[in-house]
Amino acid sequence: MSRSRIAVGLVLLLLLNFTFISSSEEDIIGNSTSILSEKPIALEPDPNSIRGVSPSSFDDVEISFLQPGAETPVGSLSTTGWEMSNDIGEIFKSPRDDLSLILLDSGVDPWNTRESISSIETVSVKTHIPPTGFLIQGNEEGLESASSVPGIVGSSSVPIALLIDEPVRKSVKSMDHEDPITVLITGWRDTAGVPNSVAEIDGNLHDFSKLNVFEIRPWGDGRVEAVVSAAMIPIIALNPSVAWISFPPQWEINNDRSSAHMRVGDTSNAFISELNGSGITVAVADSGIDQDHGDMNGRITYVESMTWGDSSTEDRHSGHGTHVACTVLGDGSRGGYAGVAPKAELYFQAMEDDSSGQFSGASVDYMLRTAYNANVQIHTNSWGSQGDHGRYTTSAADVDSRTSQYDQFWSYDGLTVLYSAGNDGNTGLTPPATAKNSIAVANHHNRGGSSPDTISQSSSKGPTDDGRIKPDLAAPGSWVRSCLSQDAQDTGGNTWKSTWYIEYSGTSMAAPNAAGASALVHEYLTEIAGRPSPQGSLVKALLVLGAEDMGSRDIPNDSEGWGRINVANSLVPGTDVGIFVDDRNSLRSGNSASYEFNLTRSNSPLKVVLAWSDYQGSSSSSSQLRNNLDLEVIAPDGTTSYLGNNFQSGRSAPGGSPDSTNNLEVVLVDSAIAGVWTVKVSDVYHGGGRSEQPYSIAVRGVNVNDLRSDPIVVLSDVAYSSEVPQVGEEMTISVPITNQGSGRALDLVIEAGIVKVGTLGTDLGRQTITIGPGVTRVLQWQWTPQNEGDVTLRINIDPDEVIEESDEDNNVANIPLVVSAPGIRVDVIQATQVVTNANQASSTWTLRIKNTALIPTNASMQSSSVTRDFDGASFSWFNSFNRTSIPLDGSEIVDVTYTVVHPTPPEPGNYRITITGTDVDNNIQFPIDIMLVVPVLPDVQFQSTSSQFTLHPVQNTSFEVLMSNLGNGVQGYDLRIDAPQSWSMGFDDLGSTKGASGGSTGTMSIGEQISINMTAIPPPVMIDAGTSLIAKLVATSQVDPTKSWEIQIPITVESFDRLTARLDTQVGMVSKDATLTLQYTITNTGNQDVVVTPNADNRPAGWNLGSTLSPFTIAQGDEAIFGVALTGNGFATSGIMELHFVTESGYSVEVPLQIQVEEEYSGKISFSSILLPNGSIGTTPSSAGDVTPGSPGFLLEWYVENDGSTSWTGDYSLDVASGWTYECDSPGELSGGSSGYLTCTVVMPSGVTPGSQPAIGAILTAGDLSLLDIISIRVASEESAAISLSEKSAITLRAGQSNNIEVEIKNTGSAAFEHRIKVTSLDNWNVELIDDPTISLNQQSVVFVDIRVTPDVSGYGVIRVEVLGPNDVVIASEDFMLEATDSAIENTDSGFDATIFAFIGISVLIGALVITPLLIARRGRSSTNNSFTATLPPPPSSIQAPINSSGPSPNNAMESTILCWACSVQIESSKRRACPSCGARYHLMGECLHANILKCRRCEALSSTFVEE
Repeated sequence: MSRSRIAVGLVLLLLLNFTFISSSEEDIIGNSTSILSEKPIALEPDPNSIRGVSPSSFDDVEISFLQPGAETPVGSLSTTGWEMSNDIGEIFKSPRDDLSLILLDSGVDPWNTRESISSIETVSVKTHIPPTGFLIQGNEEGLESASSVPGIVGSSSVPIALLIDEPVRKSVKSMDHEDPITVLITGWRDTAGVPNSVAEIDGNLHDFSKLNVFEIRPWGDGRVEAVVSAAMIPIIALNPSVAWISFPPQWEINNDRSSAHMRVGDTSNAFISELNGSGITVAVADSGIDQDHGDMNGRITYVESMTWGDSSTEDRHSGHGTHVACTVLGDGSRGGYAGVAPKAELYFQAMEDDSSGQFSGASVDYMLRTAYNANVQIHTNSWGSQGDHGRYTTSAADVDSRTSQYDQFWSYDGLTVLYSAGNDGNTGLTPPATAKNSIAVANHHNRGGSSPDTISQSSSKGPTDDGRIKPDLAAPGSWVRSCLSQDAQDTGGNTWKSTWYIEYSGTSMAAPNAAGASALVHEYLTEIAGRPSPQGSLVKALLVLGAEDMGSRDIPNDSEGWGRINVANSLVPGTDVGIFVDDRNSLRSGNSASYEFNLTRSNSPLKVVLAWSDYQGSSSSSSQLRNNLDLEVIAPDGTTSYLGNNFQSGRSAPGGSPDSTNNLEVVLVDSAIAGVWTVKVSDVYHGGGRSEQPYSIAVRGVNVNDLRSDPIVVLSDVAYSSEVPQVGEEMTISVPITNQGSGRALDLVIEAGIVKVGTLGTDLGRQTITIGPGVTRVLQWQWTPQNEGDVTLRINIDPDEVIEESDEDNNVANIPLVVSAPGIRVDVIQATQVVTNANQASSTWTLRIKNTALIPTNASMQSSSVTRDFDGASFSWFNSFNRTSIPLDGSEIVDVTYTVVHPTPPEPGNYRITITGTDVDNNIQFPIDIMLVVPVLPDVQFQSTSSQFTLHPVQNTSFEVLMSNLGNGVQGYDLRIDAPQSWSMGFDDLGSTKGASGGSTGTMSIGEQISINMTAIPPPVMIDAGTSLIAKLVATSQVDPTKSWEIQIPITVESFDRLTARLDTQVGMVSKDATLTLQYTITNTGNQDVVVTPNADNRPAGWNLGSTLSPFTIAQGDEAIFGVALTGNGFATSGIMELHFVTESGYSVEVPLQIQVEEEYSGKISFSSILLPNGSIGTTPSSAGDVTPGSPGFLLEWYVENDGSTSWTGDYSLDVASGWTYECDSPGELSGGSSGYLTCTVVMPSGVTPGSQPAIGAILTAGDLSLLDIISIRVASEESAAISLSEKSAITLRAGQSNNIEVEIKNTGSAAFEHRIKVTSLDNWNVELIDDPTISLNQQSVVFVDIRVTPDVSGYGVIRVEVLGPNDVVIASEDFMLEATDSAIENTDSGFDATIFAFIGISVLIGALVITPLLIARRGRSSTNNSFTATLPPPPSSIQAPINSSGPSPNNAMESTILCWACSVQIESSKRRACPSCGARYHLMGECLHANILKCRRCEALSSTFVEE
């Protein structure tokens, strides 16, 4: 379809649907100028958390100098403007008023710029578009302000094409605007990476999930699948809440020797504790799972269906999911084919629709989020999108969103996600394997002579569309043996099979092998290396660290990525080769971190891997890297450096350019020299939405020891029980020791003491601890100061130097202290109180007041107002002490309670209160801060809309429960509906897919109430009416998953009547007085006993019931036999009898019986009328006159009558001679006593003899009835003749002399005739018929007649020749115009030819004023001149004047008498029409009967060429 059609449709729909784009009045929340907050997340160190991100030191680096610009899928934006792709289409160039694309100048810090833009209240940053672009959203004023932020060098509007995936755009351009199209609409992601369907601009809420479209299905996480018209796509893209429109993803599924190839066995037994996956939970998202196979007994923790409308999790098609799960963790108990991690536990997400075998399900975001919340460490997926090869889709962004959040080690536990690369060869990887942070796994041979160093030809190749290195690694995938699902019905794709196991090939098999290896790496890090909660990026880095180049050295490449997995290389150090890892540091924009390694032997390999879980990218960007970290490895000479991913022939080459595309960088030095090597990691361009970028680094080389510790004192976190140490007061000194090394410190001795100048000091004692890498332990010593003044607290780590540390110079810490004089001290038993319940109205602290002096004193207590930390807001909440004046004896301790009454509950936040104790006697104050921590507290109230829900036993039933968020903050809840046994229940619109048993409320504001609409699907077996059931709806807080609320939903099965009935008696043709005995079988298929009343009122006429029909009872599940007799009354008719069986509830089932009565047909047919083309009509065949052959024919009608009692439909035809044609309209079905007409149009051929009387018969047949009616008609005779001058006629007439001419007459009619000839002169010349005036001619015969003509004067004259029939009827007539010349000017030399020549020459000279031909026949001559270009020829003097008229002389007639060539009547009007070709004149239109002729009757020129004069 042309673009114009789409454009027209778009304009119309824009006019009709403007309110569709804008928010409704109900969505408007105020007139303030605001936008949903999406501020960047700036992380601050948390000294109270062992996960606190507090790097020891950072160095500054220069921000990368990038050319200002933004590369997008629809074109490039530079400081000179857009350079758009040619194939976008005009309909997609409309700008989004709420968006702007801004460009940063070279060298400008993107993080600082992001913070500056985000400080504008009405603007939010949506995504970074490399190299230096930011896509921002806001109102007009805010966008203008953002363009003025320092460092911004350009801004531009954004076409809606940037928000619509290219396949969707191409489809829309090829469709009619009303054609339906199914798309996935995705909202903007917040800084946590979660999509949201709502956008707020200028106080107006826009929510695309509420659009009025053909069909819409929420995905439950800021996405909807919608069916819309093609022309609506550009309109939807204008909605501010829409971030991306694409086609919904269509998923497709993409090991006995696997462990050996990955050297799992070498790894499992290399340590004291065997590595077998124990303590690790692996999530597998796949087709389904055979839970009863046996190889996973007792280790399946949870199984959930992700498929809408299919709650089954069985593996019924190929058994793909069971094979994959066992490849990861099967124990081989059924026959020896064990998985890689046989002690790991399984969390399974079923994605296959059992009815179709197709993959579908929840969003990737939902699957990863629910798995992480269930304490899953590894998530593997052997499937991908059927299209979008190599592209970065919203599903890939989901992966990066979740993993980048879960790798924030200070708050989360990390998650490793793997995807099979796909089985499409060079076509490219299938998303979500294109995600940056996932591990994309290729397939290498598991069996055969070429294993393991051969990549499967079908394994999908990289790179991604933006040039990133993918796949990441290769694992065994061809000919892998694993568990066979016992429910599988379609296993034709296998290459080997036994009872319990089957052999499959593909990247689907490679990914779970890699997942098993990942589980072993995770287990090593947590159990052997003692590193809790490793980042997913560290697992990835370690797998790459140990990967082997396959075949010739050419890593990285598009087939294997960084090589095939070798777990032993990743984890098991050699004799003097060690492994170092770090995943407990992060970088900010412009920072760098450095590591030093002293290689003690030359000519050995050094391999360094840097990986980080990058902030999610965007489909609106052509490049997906957001936070660009650079890896640089510097040789001991300080000048030779190797940059990450600068490889030649499978090894690093010095120099080169930094990698600005990938979020995994590798340096491999084949022969590293001995000495100190420096590894530097730099954040050179930070475009993501969080201030911190955590990273992981893995190093393997000589003397690189992963197990060396580096314990230090965290000086900033050393704490004292008394803020002011006082003489004589015992105090507790708390010293945090953190191990910033990579190995565990076993039996580490820590020594503490007090040093004072001039004294021997005080030894506080030693403590022995064991501390793992990244772990912080707090040690405590008791000390009672004896003298006031300055002292030093000295902490000495490993004082005997028995522990090998990576840094021996940071073991001693000296901390100055001041001991104060007596006063009072205020302690608090628990300084921080946490509001744990949404209904909690007050919080209480216990304060301990101590007189630090030995003499009595008096103390008083005061408190400050409550201050919230994050915004400094102050609150005047009611507070009280149980006592405010306290007398104290020497060293006495008194407890005082302090209570604050707050809202129920307060808003989330940390609230600070300063308590001040005053030594009234000594005027000494002692302040102490207490904290009230109010987290986001969940609370739910369910409200059932009915006290008892009724469910239909056969049909789906919808029901509703209301749910309110009574918590203190905006939050969401996960939902689960537990259906009664055998029933299925699911959410209509809150599940990941419609009908899913699990779902999410989405974000709920405080006090918001939502409707939870659910649908119950009955079991296949009938449930008795009145059965009582219980369903359970459970809501689990997404903020605190340990808190759940549930409501029990009472259900009753409603009564349902359903019958099946059949007629057991066979009935054939019957007589009109027959008696029929009918037997029926009725079965009760409902859920209760029923009383059935039969009804036979609807039956054909003449049939009577033999007895009264009485009700009868059928028990549930039983059947009954029912009989009835029918008797015909002798006049019974055919028809359908419907016997109805009706229950008391009104349910009815009918059994139709076709009764066919033996019939007798009777009827008549008789001629009715004839109609001829001239309008003549007659009631007999001859009364209308003779019939003319040829088209259009004539009409015949017969009267048809059914004089019997039986209806019949006749077959009608005519009996006519060969060559005749006819077409009839029949009267249709005639009931007894009715009649109708048979009407036929008949066309007689032209060859029928005139005057003959051919016969026509009308034939009627119906059953055994056969009728014939014959008529005859008379054929008309047509007389006509043609008159023309013969070739022998004299051409030149002489005035005053007799001239002979010969006329040819031909009979052109359909019959012979005998008529007379009449010759006259219209100009009073003397004419005489020489031959006999009577002629007799047969058809097509010719006769020649001689005529003597004597012109009396020279000039023109017209001779008329007529053929006259009886009563002088003119059969034919022809006029001939002749010229007579004076004999005196006859030129005997040249004869007529000279005359003609002279005449023509004169005619030419006078401009055709004289008619050139001497003889003009009125018919039979055509003109070739169809245009008028000069003076008109003169009109003929007189044409077809009345016979024997005595008019004026020829000259006068020529001057005054002009006749119309159409009607032969004189033209009286002053205006007339003229033929420009021959000069014939005609009346004006409407002035004579024949004025509308099509051609000139003189020369046959078209009448359209006539001119008016």
